[in-house]
Amino acid sequence: MENNKDWEELEEWQKEQELKLNNNEKYYKNAFNKNKIKEVNIFSKTFNFATKSISSIIVIIFIIALILAMAYIYTLFATVAPQNTSKYLQKIYRGEKFEVIEDYSQKNSNGKGLYILSPKSNKEIIFKAYNGGSGIKDDYSAQRLKYYIQNCENKSLLEDFDAQESTETTENIQFLKYSINTKINDYYEIENKVKEAYELAKYLHQKDDKMYEPINIVNWDISYYFSIQCDLSRTLEQEIYRAKYVYISNLKQNNNQEILNKIGNEEISKIWKPETLLLFINGKQMKLYNDGQAMVYYRPENKNYYMSGGDVILQQIEQIEVLETGKMSGFVKKIKYKDKEYKVKQSSDNGTGKSNVIYISGTLEEFLEKFDSEINYDYDNGKVFVTIK
Repeated sequence: MENNKDWEELEEWQKEQELKLNNNEKYYKNAFNKNKIKEVNIFSKTFNFATKSISSIIVIIFIIALILAMAYIYTLFATVAPQNTSKYLQKIYRGEKFEVIEDYSQKNSNGKGLYILSPKSNKEIIFKAYNGGSGIKDDYSAQRLKYYIQNCENKSLLEDFDAQESTETTENIQFLKYSINTKINDYYEIENKVKEAYELAKYLHQKDDKMYEPINIVNWDISYYFSIQCDLSRTLEQEIYRAKYVYISNLKQNNNQEILNKIGNEEISKIWKPETLLLFINGKQMKLYNDGQAMVYYRPENKNYYMSGGDVILQQIEQIEVLETGKMSGFVKKIKYKDKEYKVKQSSDNGTGKSNVIYISGTLEEFLEKFDSEINYDYDNGKVFVTIK
């Protein structure tokens, strides 16, 4: 009895094991099939993505190549195709409109040739323009300056000025060259001469606010040449300082120590600064992308040194952590200094700096404004030393 019972329990146990085995086999088969399907789906998706990506890249490359080819064809066409003479001159001369008086262009050459024109604002000014197809030569600027100088109502403005007139020939056509100059004999005459030139420029600007021709102050003996534009883009004070600065720089470049001695070191130190200074930060000479020497550049009209390569320089300062750079350009976009984050921009849009922005293309002082820093200029050795704490 007991043996029969044992046999029955053994048979039941065996059936249970077979059932478990069958269930496990089905489970592993299903799992295997699911994994296989999953792998196939992943492979399929990856293949489709790669195919689409490659196709997209090919399309992008094709579009870029097409744009470059069209740009090349346009540029090539522009260099040989004649331009509309009046419209071209209108762009060059700040929107001034012109009327063709005589047309000597070759009718079978799409507008190439000689034109006689006049500005619509003043029909008494007559000038030549030659359209050569790849460019236009004209003497409107010279004829305009000559007209207003010869017809100046206030002759006292011209007492110290001389007009120089000549011609240059292009395609057997003579074009006027005209300039108005005043001569300077001594450094200490500069201020009065600049005032006279500025008054004349102001008069011409009132006659035609599109004029930009120069009024020149010269001393040919020492190769000095300085000009004031009729558009009055600078103040009188800026022009006086620039004229003095250029005079002293010219003497230094030509090693004219005799005249420099006459001016005197005290006056020179008030006016002159080196045009460039090598930049050192925390005792380390700054470098540019091509391993060139980083410099600051002097602008006499603003009496300030300006930065160049500020983006590269930021990456060389140990106290600064670069947080973000442009994906394509690699330019620095965000930094951290003393636990504060700053955006990096080229220059202030409206001349007013923001507290969370570093401006890298303005003056040296603007560049360092957000840093705890000191500046020491060494003009004699052409260097500037900056300490950032």
